[in-house]
Amino acid sequence: MLSTYAVPKNLIERQELTAETGTSATITFADIPQTYDHLEVVMYARSDRAATVDFVDLEFNGDTTADNYDMQRLWGTGSTVGAQALATIGQYSGTIPGTSIGANIFGQSTTTVYNYTKTDRHKHRLVVEANGIDGTSAQRLGLSSARWESTAAITSIVITSQNGANFIVGSVFELRGISSTIPVLPAAGYTIFF
Repeated sequence: MLSTYAVPKNLIERQELTAETGTSATITFADIPQTYDHLEVVMYARSDRAATVDFVDLEFNGDTTADNYDMQRLWGTGSTVGAQALATIGQYSGTIPGTSIGANIFGQSTTTVYNYTKTDRHKHRLVVEANGIDGTSAQRLGLSSARWESTAAITSIVITSQNGANFIVGSVFELRGISSTIPVLPAAGYTIFF
């Protein structure tokens, strides 16, 4: 067996809220390189909203016009399932716990944005989320497909709470680039295990 490791792989930027940085109402990835085929936004977060849940939005290039975002979402919590089509709040990109949930429970979502540099098409994204928002053993699992009605290349992403809450200390946000070409590894700087 042959394994190679190159860490961090395709990581563009990582933001972690710490005791030094404190809470934050927005997370911004600016000046996104235009050298990848697709983007991946990974979020592991919790908010200070006084509720069981908070909803997270992703906006592209500063576009806050709700009608420019369309989506379809499916979710399940315990044995309850649901579906919803949204034409006006499609910036949605995950559900995270608020302060009414037990301590140490965070929500996770991964958003893949396809063909973010192409200027001849609208941008599509797929969101997969999982968290323990009900505070019991039943977890929430969600899947969303969304479209941003713009042909502009995505150069910035802003992450916010739909309810104006802050992301708390311990929340982590990562932006990764996905390339369709296999990188050529340099001759030095990698460890090979047999």
